Amino acid sequence: MSYYFWPGELSKDECESLISEFDTSNASDATTGFYHGKKSLYPEEIAAMKKQGEWDYENDTPKGMGVPDNEIRKTKLNWFPVEHKYNGILANYLRKANRIMYHYQLNKLTPCQFARYDVGDFYDFHQDSGHAMNEYEKETRKLSMTVQLSDPKDYEGGEFLFYNGHKDPIEPECKEQGSILVFDSRMWHKVAPVTKGVRYSLVTWILGPRFQ
Repeated sequence: MSYYFWPGELSKDECESLISEFDTSNASDATTGFYHGKKSLYPEEIAAMKKQGEWDYENDTPKGMGVPDNEIRKTKLNWFPVEHKYNGILANYLRKANRIMYHYQLNKLTPCQFARYDVGDFYDFHQDSGHAMNEYEKETRKLSMTVQLSDPKDYEGGEFLFYNGHKDPIEPECKEQGSILVFDSRMWHKVAPVTKGVRYSLVTWILGPRFQ
C-alpha cells in the first residue's frame, strides 16, 4: 500500500479561507458513478448512447451514472473554477509525489472538489480510477489527492480509511489540519460516517493513459 503525504502543509488561515469561500448554499448533493454532466461527453457520444438505449432521459445522464445514491455516498459538494489558484498549487504536490513514488505518465488535472460532511454523511469504499471519464475516453484518474481542511477537534468520526485486504482498514496519519495525502487512484478507500460536527476536505485527481 503506497501513499505520500505532507502533514499540516496548508496553514490554518488557508484552510479556513477555502472553507469560507466554498461552503455555500449552492453546494450540491454528491453523485456516484462516472459522470458529472453532459459537458463531459461529446454530442456524438450522447447520440450513440441514446441510440443504444443507454441514456436515462428522466435524469438526463447515462443510465446508472450521476444519480445521487445515499446508500453509497452522502455529502455536499462544490467545484473550484478552472482558473482558481489552488488547482495549480495542488497540482504541484501531485506531480511531486509522482516523481518520488509512482512515475506514471500524467497529462491533466481535474478541478478541485470541495466536500462537506455533516453528521451522518459518509462515502463508502470505492476506487477513483475512471470516475472522471466515460467509456469512450482513453484517459483515467491516475493519482488522487485529499486535503484535510477541518481542525480534527471540530468533528468526530469521518475517518479517511484505506482497505488493505484484511479485516481492519488502515487510517493514514493525515488528520492534522492542512495535511495533503496523495495515493494511487486504484486504491480502495472510504470516509467513515461523521458522528459529530462537520468535516471539510478537498479532493482532486490527475489524469493519464488508462492503466493496462
